[in-house]
Amino acid sequence: MLVDRHYFGKIEHHGDNIQVIVVDQGLEIDRRMALTITKAIEDQTDQPSIVLVDRRNDYSYSGEGMQTLSDRNLPHVVATGIVVYSSAAMMLITSQIGTMKLLGRSNIKVFYTLTSALSWAKNELASSIQLNN
Repeated sequence: MLVDRHYFGKIEHHGDNIQVIVVDQGLEIDRRMALTITKAIEDQTDQPSIVLVDRRNDYSYSGEGMQTLSDRNLPHVVATGIVVYSSAAMMLITSQIGTMKLLGRSNIKVFYTLTSALSWAKNELASSIQLNN
């Protein structure tokens, strides 16, 4: 696994087309950070890919940050998974999914473990590739 370290945290590359974003504790993802994330994902591949957001640390998104990370700005991202580690985090993310869908993220799912998120991502990616062939 390749890991790119950035000023906001890191992006783990699980194969060519699955990226896991891990943001450092206490940050707010603003437009500048979101642009860095989207650029790193775009530079990795021009093929269908999956982004997993690992919420092992507490942080938040500004409205501009969330908009910048929408699927409209990441055309090769076919699905997004979010990994949470508590029922409170699950409730918070579940309430935000409606907003995320309004911003363009249509295929989004929440998980309690990174292992289950990675398994789902591999299946989603395989399905996406079959649909495109």
